[in-house]
Amino acid sequence: MLESFLEDINNLLNSGEIPNLFPADEKTTICEEIEGRAREAGQGNGRDAQFAFFIAECRQRLHIVLAFSPVGEKFRERCRQFPSIINCCTMDWYNLWPKEALYSVASRSYEENKTDLGIETEVGALSEITVYIHNSVTEYSEKFYNELRRRNYTTPTSYLELVKTFVQMLRHQKEVVPGRMFRYEAGLKKLAETNTMVAQLQKDLVVLRPEISEKEKRVQEMVEELKRETAIASE
Repeated sequence: MLESFLEDINNLLNSGEIPNLFPADEKTTICEEIEGRAREAGQGNGRDAQFAFFIAECRQRLHIVLAFSPVGEKFRERCRQFPSIINCCTMDWYNLWPKEALYSVASRSYEENKTDLGIETEVGALSEITVYIHNSVTEYSEKFYNELRRRNYTTPTSYLELVKTFVQMLRHQKEVVPGRMFRYEAGLKKLAETNTMVAQLQKDLVVLRPEISEKEKRVQEMVEELKRETAIASE
């Protein structure tokens, strides 16, 4: 899908039109509508000249902005496959974002969500952490390449995804944590009630212990009495 799209872009950059884009009836309609302007420009002789004038006018007013990631081999392959990307474009290369720009982007995103997430006082700290994580990955990616000769890229897109992930995680935790706190509080309440019950039982046991000892003594006397009666009956 992307390759066919780039093929159309390549044709637009090279000739100003996409082959067979307009069917014959639409092409005739375009020539009829532009016939007056083409005649004024001295190019109204025939449908081909009128359509060529239409293409030239479109090309003069058409501005195309393409954004490519230089990561991997795809960019190099597409430049070879579609040469108009190089020949008919002005290329601007963007370097790594400085720390100030990274901080500004993260801070703005957190500022927009601080009320919903309840992070009014943590925006600065979160922004610094986000910048630190991104720069750390960039640093260790270079070490990874030096040791194993394998590339791991960090791009502005990956940084934006990191900020987005932070916001999503914070929103998720805001939904999850209150429920967990409620369960913990309910568990602590049950433990407190159980401790109270155990303490009361211990107090009751202290009060009842003399009575229990007395009953144990009586039971023991009854057992001894039964043993004597059993011995007498056996004789």
